[in-house]
Amino acid sequence: MDINSDTYIACMCEGGAEAATINILLDNDLLWFSRAQLLDGGALLRRCKVRDFEKRYLRQAFSKKIIVIRVLDSKGENFKLKAAYQHQVDKIVDIITAPEIEILVIIAQGKYQDFQGKRHQHKKPSDYCKQVLKLKDVKKPEFISGYFSDVNKLLAAIREYDRLHRKEKGELSLSALLKTIE
Repeated sequence: MDINSDTYIACMCEGGAEAATINILLDNDLLWFSRAQLLDGGALLRRCKVRDFEKRYLRQAFSKKIIVIRVLDSKGENFKLKAAYQHQVDKIVDIITAPEIEILVIIAQGKYQDFQGKRHQHKKPSDYCKQVLKLKDVKKPEFISGYFSDVNKLLAAIREYDRLHRKEKGELSLSALLKTIE
């Protein structure tokens, strides 16, 4: 996905683990957008309701259009702007990390097949990480930042996620935000 540098980016993350992942990619200049383009002084935004986003950000006058990027694990969440604000937003892009962002840790550990097996098929990735891999802090941003301190490990997990995960038509994953994915 090519994002015009002449836009502002509102990058909303579902939770701390998602924010830590995006921050790693931003800090390593691997995304189509830069921290300088982010609203709110270069900060990532917490996921919020569309009305709260409109009230906080879209009541201001901006010199550029805004692209809203939402990093979340649920596919069906609606984020429809009121007509009065639609002119300010170029597009809304949902980046899906289903079933949860912690699946990247499972993939990096080489445990995806075990996670998919009958014994664990009903577990959430975060529960699998805590119970089976004994990674109790897997949901904490500090854990994700430390675990993926080698950005190549994160990139490999993102690539493998794309290879393993069946996406619905039009569904985008983290790789859609990367400058290149070889």
